[in-house]
Amino acid sequence: MIVITTDHGRDAETGKHHGRQSDRERITWIFTNLPDLNDHFRHTPAVVDIMPSILRFMEIPIPADVSAEVDGIPFTGDVSLCNLRASRSDGNVELTWDVHDPSGELEVFVSTTNHFKEGQSDTYKSLGKVAVSEGRYVVPEKHDGFLKIRVEAPKNGANVWVE
Repeated sequence: MIVITTDHGRDAETGKHHGRQSDRERITWIFTNLPDLNDHFRHTPAVVDIMPSILRFMEIPIPADVSAEVDGIPFTGDVSLCNLRASRSDGNVELTWDVHDPSGELEVFVSTTNHFKEGQSDTYKSLGKVAVSEGRYVVPEKHDGFLKIRVEAPKNGANVWVE
């Protein structure tokens, strides 16, 4: 497995420099020799997708509490979903995602803490299940504060934060 990437994109105005947060500055390119690339790779993979792709390729398992904190989506092999997004309105949180394999259900978990940044584990509570094919889930409880949301689908998981 060979993966080559840049560490950043370029500024939107001149195509040079970097340092801000525009889409063009945050998007990198990724090259790999792997033949087993999924649809996620064909859209817009990110640098955070490299590590889970390498782990999947090398068949290296990681503990569930660490896996829950991984931001990337493997660009190798099959995935159920990618591009998990969360939006908040009047205390309600709506999740949406891009469906790659509509089979099965995903389970939604939430944590109101971020102890992981201090080397500790966070406690996640299951909120329910929904068909992957729905591409949408509304959190059944109102939440006004910080949330870490993790979804587990048959072929991959994903997470998103809501502040």
